[in-house]
Amino acid sequence: MDFILALIPVSFSAGYMVYTLQHHQPLWECIAALTAVSFFAFFLTDKLIPPVQKLTGKAGLGGFDINKKGTPAGDVKVPESLGIVVGVVHMVCVILFQVYYFTADRDGPWTVNIGEYNA
Repeated sequence: MDFILALIPVSFSAGYMVYTLQHHQPLWECIAALTAVSFFAFFLTDKLIPPVQKLTGKAGLGGFDINKKGTPAGDVKVPESLGIVVGVVHMVCVILFQVYYFTADRDGPWTVNIGEYNA
């Protein structure tokens, strides 16, 4: 039941996206590139977390979950600093997409003139 409830806002968003993209066909290329980079990020993060978890455990970067004190789960060490994996993968993906953004077809609807790029 929760899965069906979660699909309700997604269906409205997906419907609006398809409706909008029917009027702006070149945006499909940008959406496809963003989707590809997102899947790359997911699979890379999924593969990198276990080795980094072992490395942080060996380095002693961990602790006990104080919210589970008094339970068997409270005696298990939890590795710390796993957010670094997600952060590094995010930065790599942002850099990859920036390279795509500035080297893609300059007549695309999502591109801007580098002179106008002030971020």
